[in-house]
Amino acid sequence: MHAFSLEENGEFELAEARARAALAVSPMDARAHHVMAHVFEATDRGAAGVAWMNEHASAWQPDTVVATHGWWHVALFHLSLHDTDRALALYDTQVRRAPSVDISDLIDATSLLWRVRLQGGDAGARWSELARAWDAHVDHAFCSFTDIHAMLAFVGARDGVRARRLELALAHGQSKPTRHGETTRRLGLPACRALMAYGRGDTALAITLLASLPTLAHRLGGSHAQRDVLHLTLLHAIERMRRPRRGSRAASTPSLEMKS
Repeated sequence: MHAFSLEENGEFELAEARARAALAVSPMDARAHHVMAHVFEATDRGAAGVAWMNEHASAWQPDTVVATHGWWHVALFHLSLHDTDRALALYDTQVRRAPSVDISDLIDATSLLWRVRLQGGDAGARWSELARAWDAHVDHAFCSFTDIHAMLAFVGARDGVRARRLELALAHGQSKPTRHGETTRRLGLPACRALMAYGRGDTALAITLLASLPTLAHRLGGSHAQRDVLHLTLLHAIERMRRPRRGSRAASTPSLEMKS
């Protein structure tokens, strides 16, 4: 846990040293291997991350609290190496091997597919399955980090009905005197509206909304690696604005409004 805290505070070399020290005491410590995955991700060492996680899979993969999440990290390493096919294969065989309704599993699956999309990959019908799985969580009013991933799934599936339903729930909930009300008002709702704008091709609005989030984004919860999905979307939106594809906007960007 100390190593993970160090990694999240940017002390990557010390975090790695502490994780290795933990593993010297207990080589099967799944959480220490998880820290190593975060260190490899934060220091842009994708190939080393794949090698480490595969070499030590017997420690973190079988029936541990980071089993699915560990494969999410492996898939991200492959994406960092521009191998979207391998990332999707891991999605099918590991990350989404079973139709889990566990929130953490849904978050991992959704953020992985979104990253595949940003790299130009096609997740196909996988999005529709995720959107259906997220449907039961639209009205939870509990965690903005969860809300954002639900919206990612709805936008990815081009499911305008569910996206608007979530937007309305958040618009109503932002006035409540709760922690979720505050995070919804300051982060969750603008982030979800940014993703909706991105999905319907309103790049300028997506950039405006996403650019207002970074200084507060840590309050969403999750790790830097997980929250990075918003930053990656912002960078992709900026690139889309700078170098638009030829043809119409509708042709280059599947619209959120196409499916109701």
